[in-house]
Amino acid sequence: MRPLIVVVHTRARTEVLALILLLASGLFVAWRSTAHTLERAREPQRGGMISVVIGAEPLRLDPHDATDAPSALINFHLYDRLVELTPGGAIVPGLAESWTLSDDGKTYVFKLRENVRFHDGLPLTAAAVVANFERLLSPETALARADLIRPYVQSVAALDTYTVVIRLHQPVGSFLRLLAHEALGIVSPLSIRASQENRSFRPVGTGPFALYEWVPGDRVTLVAFQDHWRGAPRVPGLVFKPMPDGSSRAIALETGTADVAYPLDPVHMIRLRAFPEVEVRHAPSQRVIYAAFNLGRPPLDDVEIRRALNYAVDRDAIARHLLFGLARALDSPVAPSTWGHSPVLELPYDPQRALALLSEKGGIHRPLQLWSPSARYVQDRAVAEAIAGYWRAVGIDVNIRLFEWGTYLSLLSTSDQWDVAVLGWVPATGEADMALRPIYHSLARGNHSGYRSAVIDRLLDQAVATRDSRERLELYRQIQSQIALDAPVLFLHSPDLTYGYRSDIAGIRVYSTEIIDLRAVYRRERGG
Repeated sequence: MRPLIVVVHTRARTEVLALILLLASGLFVAWRSTAHTLERAREPQRGGMISVVIGAEPLRLDPHDATDAPSALINFHLYDRLVELTPGGAIVPGLAESWTLSDDGKTYVFKLRENVRFHDGLPLTAAAVVANFERLLSPETALARADLIRPYVQSVAALDTYTVVIRLHQPVGSFLRLLAHEALGIVSPLSIRASQENRSFRPVGTGPFALYEWVPGDRVTLVAFQDHWRGAPRVPGLVFKPMPDGSSRAIALETGTADVAYPLDPVHMIRLRAFPEVEVRHAPSQRVIYAAFNLGRPPLDDVEIRRALNYAVDRDAIARHLLFGLARALDSPVAPSTWGHSPVLELPYDPQRALALLSEKGGIHRPLQLWSPSARYVQDRAVAEAIAGYWRAVGIDVNIRLFEWGTYLSLLSTSDQWDVAVLGWVPATGEADMALRPIYHSLARGNHSGYRSAVIDRLLDQAVATRDSRERLELYRQIQSQIALDAPVLFLHSPDLTYGYRSDIAGIRVYSTEIIDLRAVYRRERGG
């Protein structure tokens, strides 16, 4: 497939069209800077590009319409956000250098940084930020991430060139964290206009890297944006290469054909520790791995059957053995490292209890259709096989089907021929609302189970509107307790974030929300 060039390219026709547009808007100097940046990416440069092998192909480089983690990783480097989270979870300025909140908790006023430009040369202004929010809020759009703000935002307006006013319907305790979500990256108004006119969306932000090319199935190449407001990156660019096979990622890191590998399978981490040229790391993540029950297919609409299926699986053994201890069995619908976590789950491994419940309910008299992605999550295929083994041990027949990630997500949305689907979720805001709402709220896109609970919907809405942290924690405890009782999913584990890099690479930062931050990455001098 021909590479998709989506930022200013140096071929003659594209240059002429871009030049006409930018001359009309007084942005010729910025355009020349960006074009020169891209041209230099073609030339050999000291240090060279940083090669990153990742587990799956990104699906969309439109942050407002992307829901998958591989897309989030790349979008994080293409787009800046109004505010950001530190790896420790603190809220810090981003494109907004300061902000105030009204006494009633419903009006935010953001002061934008001046002299910030998009990759296409346009200046960042309050009008550009308003255009982004209006795109998400418009009832005519069906963007996947619109629900992040649509329930809460009443209006967005430009007070002056660099001041944005956001008014909420009600106080929202997690609103700043929502703004730090990588899906709320600020997109160039020209890209928004193109998508509104049914032309191809151009992934253009203000981030430290700009998109050079995307060759599906092969690579996504980003080049350093020399005019970034924080200063130019210390490397000429990043090349992300999808490599679904874990062994291949480990070999690429070992041989030096990759500078960074993410994720690494636990078994390969153990082996790679023996190589002095390689550093391997792991840290607790906020991801939960679970298997959604299709509540629309009997007998999974029976809560006692769902509890029996939970009792039948030894999640501790899966975490210890299949993931080599680099995971923790879930004690809640929320990962332990997420703000708001409460250890409420009381579904221990108890095959005898599972058998008793199944007997009381008359058993399961047809094969369960267990679906799973292959090579999307660490050891996902082995985890699916282990689940099937535990269920077969209590007399349940199971058929396993494995899928490539993109195909899997599409089929889950369009097919009802599955009973159980292995999935994962990580809350990009680092707190319980984002950990729970996208999976368990009745209206959530990610509620693959079809779980409907008026109690959970009410408590989630009450918690998000509560500003007092202690009250919110209590509400989230109640929510987690009720979900654990209803067992709409098979609760499994929270895996560690596992990654590796060559020993001459430095400047990597890691977030428990599973973002590998390469914005400040650089290559050490030999012997340095």
